[in-house]
Amino acid sequence: MTDENFDHAAPKITAPAPTTANSLTRGLLLVGLVLILLSIVSNGYLWHLWRQGQIQQARPQFNPELHTLKTQIQALSGDLAQIKNAVELYKAENEAIRDKMKDEIRMLQESQNTYKHQIQKQLQDLQDQSTQSMQNQKRNKITW
Repeated sequence: MTDENFDHAAPKITAPAPTTANSLTRGLLLVGLVLILLSIVSNGYLWHLWRQGQIQQARPQFNPELHTLKTQIQALSGDLAQIKNAVELYKAENEAIRDKMKDEIRMLQESQNTYKHQIQKQLQDLQDQSTQSMQNQKRNKITW
C-alpha cells in the first residue's frame, strides 16, 4: 500500500459548517434568559411596592394613636418647662428669703446682746446702789 492509496481510502472528517439555525437558537436562548431575569427583577420590585403599600395602609391605623401620644408628650413637655421655671423662681425666692432671714436673725442676735448688756448693766447698777444703800444704813445706825 502506498501512502497515496491510504489517503484516498480513509474518509475525511471535517467539522460541520455553522448553520444559521444554531446561532438563531443561541440568540433566542439569550433573549429568553434576559426576559426571565427581567421578569424576576420586575416581580421583586412589584412585591416591594406591594409591601410598601401595605405598610402605608397600616400606618393610618396607628397614626391617630401616634398623634395623640405626640400631642400628650408636647403638652407634658410644656408643663414640665413651666414647672421647671416655677421651681427656678421658687429657688430664687427661697434664697432671697433665706438671706433676709439670716439678716433678721443677725439683727435679733445683736439686739438681744445689746439688751442683755443693758440689763446686766442695770442689774450691776442696782446691786451697786443696794450695796451702797446698805452701807449707808449701817453707817446711819452706827451714828444714831
